[in-house]
Amino acid sequence: LWTPDGDRRTRIRSLILFILVCSIVVLLLHPVLWKEPFVAGVRMLEARQTLLDTQVGAFEGEGSEHVLSSPVMRAGALVYTLFVGPLQFEEVGNYSDEIQAQVEEYISRGDHTLLRGPVFGGALLFLTLLGLALGGLSLRADPSSHHVRTYVLLLLMMMSQAGALFLFNPLPFQRYYLPLIPYICLYASLGLSLSISRIKRAVQSSNGSMRSGPNPIL
Repeated sequence: LWTPDGDRRTRIRSLILFILVCSIVVLLLHPVLWKEPFVAGVRMLEARQTLLDTQVGAFEGEGSEHVLSSPVMRAGALVYTLFVGPLQFEEVGNYSDEIQAQVEEYISRGDHTLLRGPVFGGALLFLTLLGLALGGLSLRADPSSHHVRTYVLLLLMMMSQAGALFLFNPLPFQRYYLPLIPYICLYASLGLSLSISRIKRAVQSSNGSMRSGPNPIL
């Protein structure tokens, strides 16, 4: 999609190739589209919207707080679901008793819930934001870096998915937010790595200045 040294024709060709590959992958993964792709695709979208409207209506009818009716609620749900809230094993508790033993066995392992909650989840959120900030500052200091293309494309991909969830998802089901997890892991690790690098440089610079300073008079 973004060829640093390519001309306009090369970029258009890359865009067409990208769309073609994505279309083929979607087609192969959905046999229902094989006979009449356009008609079946429209019906799939209509069926999905009908299901979503039914779910929202059911939750609203019960006075449930599951429906995210405002931008503030959707932003809060995104942060809570990804970082703070507990793991979600069911969206409607009509089979909680049947899976209770498996749930308890799963969460009994500390590594399954390690980076969640106000403390560890908050630390993960901090590292994610730190990675976004430090990554942007590093690339701003060196705009010619070959990492600019990768950083910008990944950022656009993450923002487009988060924006789609924010605009079109009125239900805080945890499974809807799973596509954002790889980006969180990436930027959190970037924040940790860049922080360590900056601390090392600061320590080395401090030690160097101390060694090059004037010797005390004995």
